Order: sequence, then C-alpha cells, then structure tokens
Amino acid sequence: MTPAISYELFVLEAVRERVRCKEVWVSGADRYRNPDDDLPSDFVVRREADYQELGQPLEADAFIGGLQQEMADALAMLDRGLPTNPDVRLVLRSNGKNATFDSRRSRRCPIHPISSVSSWNSVAAGHRPVCSTC
Repeated sequence: MTPAISYELFVLEAVRERVRCKEVWVSGADRYRNPDDDLPSDFVVRREADYQELGQPLEADAFIGGLQQEMADALAMLDRGLPTNPDVRLVLRSNGKNATFDSRRSRRCPIHPISSVSSWNSVAAGHRPVCSTC
C-alpha cells in the first residue's frame, strides 16, 4: 500500500469517527446533521421549565456532582455489604480473581417476564431466558 493511500484511509477513518459523534456534520443530511438541529425550536425559551419538570439542575456541574454523589453512595453501600454477604467470599489469588460466589447457596434464576409462555415459537426472535439454567 502506498503512503498516499494509507494517509487517505487514515483521514477517512478520522472523518468517520468525527461524523459519528457529531463533532462535524453533513449539510442536508438527516442522520449526520448539525446537533443544534436536534433540539426543539423552543428549547431556549422552555429550558428552565423543562429541567424543573424533569427534576434536573440547569448547571452541568451540579448534575455531574449529583451523579458522582450517587455513585459514591452506591460504592460505599457495596463496600459495607460485601464483607458480610454469605454468598460472596473475598480471596486474594495470584490469577487476579478476587471474589468467588458460593454456588451451594446460589438462588434460583430470576423469573423472566415471558417464562409463562407455553411455546417459545410464539415469542419474538431475540428473547431468551435470563440465564443458562432456565
């Protein structure tokens, strides 16, 4: 492959990635249009009311701070619960696996929403049991 072709392929891949994440857009396109066109026409006027209705802060930093606090609380709860969970043993192994689950105490599979259907033929393609033991 010549250097010119390699460079062209590199440029095309870079453009493709930028178009996909809407850093650049294609005029007249629907899927790859300007992201500002995705907003409702009255977005600026109704922004405060819409955010209030959704219960979200207007400032991005406040929103991210709330998510970070939620994550910290969830991790703290996990940290408190793991050592006392009878179904989990924390071990330090040389192969990198640090947690094992006690299969003797394993629970039944969760109930799948369509488990009561008598025939899987009537279920749309793509729906499968929740786990392999069901």
